[in-house]
Formats: sequence, C-alpha cells, structure tokens
Amino acid sequence: MANRSKKLRGKRRRMKNLEAHIPKGHYCYGYREDGEWVHPCPFLRFNKHQHHQSNGICEAFKLRDDLNGGLLWDWVKECNVNDEYDEDFYK
Repeated sequence: MANRSKKLRGKRRRMKNLEAHIPKGHYCYGYREDGEWVHPCPFLRFNKHQHHQSNGICEAFKLRDDLNGGLLWDWVKECNVNDEYDEDFYK
C-alpha cells in the first residue's frame, strides 16, 4: 500500500510534493500568462512581532530572516526550488 498523506484542514496540511506548490522564478510568487500577479507561495509567512526586514518565514524549508539575515521579507526566494523561469515571458 502506498504511503498517502492525510488531508488536514488549515495550515497544517501535509503535501507530498513540495516543489509542485512553489512558484517558478526567483520570487515567492508567480505570474499568470496575462501578466496578473497571482499564487504566492503557500509556505511563506510573516512574523508580525519582528522588524519588517527580519520577519519572513519559509515553513517548508525552515528558513527564517531573523536567523540567517535573508530576504524573505521582500518575497525573494531562498529555497532555490524552481529557480528557472521563461525568459521570453519577461521580454
């Protein structure tokens, strides 16, 4: 029998393939083909009790701005997953 993930409600969902849910590109959000901004990364969170430049949290890979001085607060991806993007789309 295959190992299946349980369906849980809310933020505590377990996902089988994390990479499939992370947007392509260098940022924690993706664009539709018509240029509209959509689908932010479902794992990006912000700690409201921290300074605005050190409050980003990536729940999927346990990365935090306050620990490693990252750029998650500015929606810049630090997990290096799906970093490739279509160059023709941005021209």
